[in-house]
Amino acid sequence: MNNERRTEPRHPLVITIELSVERATSLHACENLSAGGAFFRHAVPYHVGTRVQVSFALPGDAQPFRCEGEVVNVPDPRDYGMGVRFIGLAEEERARIAEFARRFGAEVAS
Repeated sequence: MNNERRTEPRHPLVITIELSVERATSLHACENLSAGGAFFRHAVPYHVGTRVQVSFALPGDAQPFRCEGEVVNVPDPRDYGMGVRFIGLAEEERARIAEFARRFGAEVAS
């Protein structure tokens, strides 16, 4: 049985993404990116289900992205790393992220 929840291909791209929870804001380097979310290998994880505010810009793209996110994956709660799903991005924004990821990163196998 396949437990894969991703609906978008992931690409190994390292960009800085700002995550905010309540009054705490932190910058994280993602390990991979898709139109549906990002994975942060070296982040102290929030609990699965935590809602975060997400803000980032793609290199060479003048329009920043701002949306809500949800922590959907914490591979090992005793270690670093978490996956965040983007919520509420417009189709045009998702298409910009997907095109950037296709151009600058190879697809990551599941």
